[in-house]
Amino acid sequence: MVSVPAIIAAPLLILVLFSSKVLSKIFGLFPVISRFRSDRKERWYYTLLMSIGLTFGTISALYGLTHGIVTKDQYSYLVTVVIGSAVIPTIIANFVFLPKHLLKIPVSDEEMLQLDNESKDTDDIDSSDTRIS
Repeated sequence: MVSVPAIIAAPLLILVLFSSKVLSKIFGLFPVISRFRSDRKERWYYTLLMSIGLTFGTISALYGLTHGIVTKDQYSYLVTVVIGSAVIPTIIANFVFLPKHLLKIPVSDEEMLQLDNESKDTDDIDSSDTRIS
C-alpha cells in the first residue's frame, strides 16, 4: 500500500511533517513530565518515549485511504511519518537519554543462587516463629 517512489520523491515534505509531529508532542509533553521528574535526562527520555501515535496514526491514515479522503501518495507520507515518529524518538531516547539509575544491576547465576538460599533460610525462620501463645 505504501508507495516507495512517492516517499523518495518528497523527502522535504516528510521531514516537515515529521518535525511538526515530533515538536508538537515535545512541546505538549515535556512541561507535564517536568512536573513529575526532576532529572533532565529522565524528562527527555519519557518525553521521547511518549511521543508516539503509531496505532492511531496508522488506523486514521488507513481510514482516510479507504474512504477516499487521502490519495495513495498522501497515505504513504502519513504512514512514513507515523512510523518514523515512533521509531526515531525511541532510538534517540534509548541511546542518548536512558536513565542508567533505573536499570537493574546484572546478577550472576552464583549470586542468584545465594540470594535464593538466603531467602529460603529467612522464610524458614519466619514460619517457625509463628507460634500461638
